[in-house]
Amino acid sequence: MEYTILAMVGATFAMVVYIMATMPTKRDLRKLADDARPREAELGRMLRERIGSACELVLAEAGVTAGGMRLAGTVRDVDDEWVLMECPDKKGGIQLKALRIALVEGIESA
Repeated sequence: MEYTILAMVGATFAMVVYIMATMPTKRDLRKLADDARPREAELGRMLRERIGSACELVLAEAGVTAGGMRLAGTVRDVDDEWVLMECPDKKGGIQLKALRIALVEGIESA
């Protein structure tokens, strides 16, 4: 009985070590993500040039924060992954909306 339990514990430990050794690291995942980065980097550069100006973003998919396939407003801030837009709402106020650059398919001047 003791040997059976000891064998099960040993097999479980070996399986955990194997899984930890074969799991991709953050570095491996970043390398895979960096392959898709050139398009996002180009869009980020284009958005940085438009900080403070009004434009309309064409979105790849309708997001919860966007409310549709296009988002019109003023670009306030841009980093590597996100763009911050200042959009007028229906009541005449202003809303700040943050979108991933990966969701943006195109930029049109307003």
